[in-house]
Amino acid sequence: MPGIICLLTSKHRKYIDMKRIKIIFSIVLLVLAIPMWRYMDFLTWIWASETLYALAFFFWGLTYLVLPAWLLKPKLLPTIAFALVFIGTILSYNLGPLSKMATNDSSHSHCGPMSFTGMFYPTINFMTQAPADDLDARNQLCWIKKMIQRIPEKFSTKHELEDFIKLTQTKLLNPENKYRVSLPLIALLYAIVLAHEEGVMPNISNGKMFIDSLKFWIDQYTDEISSRQYSWWDYPYGPYIQFEYGLVEKNWESIVNSLILEEK
Repeated sequence: MPGIICLLTSKHRKYIDMKRIKIIFSIVLLVLAIPMWRYMDFLTWIWASETLYALAFFFWGLTYLVLPAWLLKPKLLPTIAFALVFIGTILSYNLGPLSKMATNDSSHSHCGPMSFTGMFYPTINFMTQAPADDLDARNQLCWIKKMIQRIPEKFSTKHELEDFIKLTQTKLLNPENKYRVSLPLIALLYAIVLAHEEGVMPNISNGKMFIDSLKFWIDQYTDEISSRQYSWWDYPYGPYIQFEYGLVEKNWESIVNSLILEEK
């Protein structure tokens, strides 16, 4: 009898331990769900594809919502979670990784409604300083990405190219907050514009225009999130975004200076 009791107790302990492991693992996945959703915005800035973002959203939902739901309640809860993820995937594909808003005003919501930034940007006025800065900077990146997507296939004349550059410059000078983290996408914007003149790669004069644009926009986009002073209630959000954006803010100017030296 004591042996049977010990055996039952041992099985009971293993069951409890396994249940605890499942609960802890589920909590970890749920905690990581929001940060990983936020990282998916990078896909939009690299390649704004409806199919790519919808697939990423689907697998994100399976990993960080459906799996923990299955571990916690293996019957009804994962079915509900999967249905929500499936609906969200369809919406993210139909709505796209970028919003349909025109690019004239940088303060509009420019990231897709099913993205992290697109979902939370409308609430920016209710956020504390660190998440508000984060959303504003990320929305600006989506805005510039939309400008990149709207570049004509080619410019037939130098006059068309100059007019488009002036229009682009007017837009880029409009935002009240000009974040330095936007500079790499601005550089990409100008590189693609100059590469589309007459459908050929940039000539020597266009190369000089590109270098001049890099120097010009460094002087315009000066807002550094990494140098902000955030309150204690923004911890750990504040220190993290300061580190994340600081990687671009602190290194971009040195990259541009090296390109200028190469050109000389």
